[in-house]
Formats: sequence, structure tokens, C-alpha cells
Amino acid sequence: MATTIDEGFEQFLRKLTPTEAEQAAAARHSAELQRELSARFPVERFWQTGSFDNGTAVHRYSAVDYFALISWQRPGDSTLALTAIRDALKERFPSARIRADRPAVVVEFSDLNYDIIPAFQAGAEFVCYIPGPFSGWITASPDAHQAYVNDCDYRSQGIAKNMARLLKAWKYANDVPVSSFYLEMYAATYMARNPFRSWLPTLNNLFTELLYGKLAEVHDPTGAGARITACETETQREETLSKLRTAYTRSSQAVWLDSNGMTPHAFLYIDEVFNGIFPAHG
Repeated sequence: MATTIDEGFEQFLRKLTPTEAEQAAAARHSAELQRELSARFPVERFWQTGSFDNGTAVHRYSAVDYFALISWQRPGDSTLALTAIRDALKERFPSARIRADRPAVVVEFSDLNYDIIPAFQAGAEFVCYIPGPFSGWITASPDAHQAYVNDCDYRSQGIAKNMARLLKAWKYANDVPVSSFYLEMYAATYMARNPFRSWLPTLNNLFTELLYGKLAEVHDPTGAGARITACETETQREETLSKLRTAYTRSSQAVWLDSNGMTPHAFLYIDEVFNGIFPAHG
């Protein structure tokens, strides 16, 4: 329980941080996956990226992302690369649930999920081709993205990554069909450009920006990758906007209640934003 809104958010952020057991599982399974892929394919580099590497992962929800840089000639249809990796891993890990889900092959172990992204070297250093939304390829640079998020987090004195984690917690708790990568890059960019006041008003401002921006595509701020999209389909975008409107309304009400001395009631609205997983007032 918490007595103030800020104390509630600080407790919540600790709750959202992956446990030591999850970190240990991530290290254990990654070695197994790398050995298997290297035995089947000419893997030039296999490295961790994404939320676990950036420090924005959400306990019980986030998958561990790995890029597998393959020194094959890149096929014209990225489905071929996804299928080859999926089939190889299915043979090695028959008890795991394994499927292709662009741009990755998803491996679901009992304790943790992995997203294995096949990558092929592009012309520029540290830029890769990865499977696109349909059958082709897009460019990406996980190293550049990690450096960008780290820089934004430094400039915001450690707030950017925590705001990204809060947005992802909202996404997972409410089953919102929006890209975690989009939310992370959006939060990082926002916090690098705007001052931090306290957790609730800043989260409310982010919901406002996302809603009134209508989840438009954004330029990759690193300049290394393709434009960053929020959703794969228009139906998903409309559903996400609907859930954003609800989150914006509830967080706005919580801001008003807290500023008018009704903090216990504000907690109830914040809890609704996160679908029942926010710490209680008391």
C-alpha cells in the first residue's frame, strides 16, 4: 500500500521490474538457443536487444529479444528465413510453443518467452535487414536504438525508461494491440524534450500526446531504420485509440482528484488505468 501517488508509482515500478529468476532464465535459455542456431545456420552474431537489454522490460509480460545475424545471402521473401528458424527450433525444443510472428520467431518456454529475429547485414555498419510486416524486409539498428534510449534516459535523469515501462504495463494489462517498440521510442523522445514533474501528470501527458497524435507513424530518431509504426492494421489502431481515450479520461480524472485533496479516489482511477494491478492506497 502507498499513501501518496508518487509512492504508489515507485512501488508499482519495482513490481514491474523483472525478477532475478527471470534474468537467470534469460541467460540460461539464450545459451541453448544460440548453440542450436549456430549449429544449423552461419550465425555471425547473436545478441540481446529490446526491453530486457534496455531496462524497460515488464515482469511476467516482456519477451527476451535476440537478433541472429546470418551470413547467408538474404532471400527475397523473409518468410523463408522465419520458417527455417522456426522449424529448426521446433525440432530442438519440442516441448516449447514455437511460431513465426513477424518480425520474429517466438519461442515460449515455461518460464520465459523469446523473440528471435533473423537479421542480414545491410550496407551501413550496425544496420540490418529484418522481416517486414508482410513478406519483405525493413532496416533496423538495435544498437543505435539502445544508444538512443540510453541517451534519453540519461538526459531525463532516469525517467525515460520508467515511463516506457509504465506505458508497456498499460499495454499488457489491457491487452492493447500496440507495438512495445513504438511506445518505448515515443516515451524516450518525449522525456528527452519535456521536463518531468511527477509520475501521474507525466503519464497523463503521454496518453494525451499519443491520443491526439492518432498513433501516427514516426521517423526513426536514430536515422538508422524504417519509420516506426504503432499498429499492424487499421483495426488495431482504432482499438488502441479507443483504449487510449479510456486511459486518458481516467488518468485526467486521477490528476484532478489528487490535486483537489482526494488522493484515495485518485488511486482508484489509476488502478483502472492499469486494470487492477496498481498498488492500493493505505
